[in-house]
Amino acid sequence: SAFIRDTDYHAWAAHYLTSMSKALVDDAVKVLTRDREFVPVPKRAAKAEG
Repeated sequence: SAFIRDTDYHAWAAHYLTSMSKALVDDAVKVLTRDREFVPVPKRAAKAEG
């Protein structure tokens, strides 16, 4: 049998995969939101506002 019930390998693997997926999501959010404040406003949008 590939699944051994007397050990907690599955719990360790779940914990490891959860922490790795959180790190991956955190990195993706950091990359997608960086420099968001410094994005220049397009000229068309600036004309529409003022």
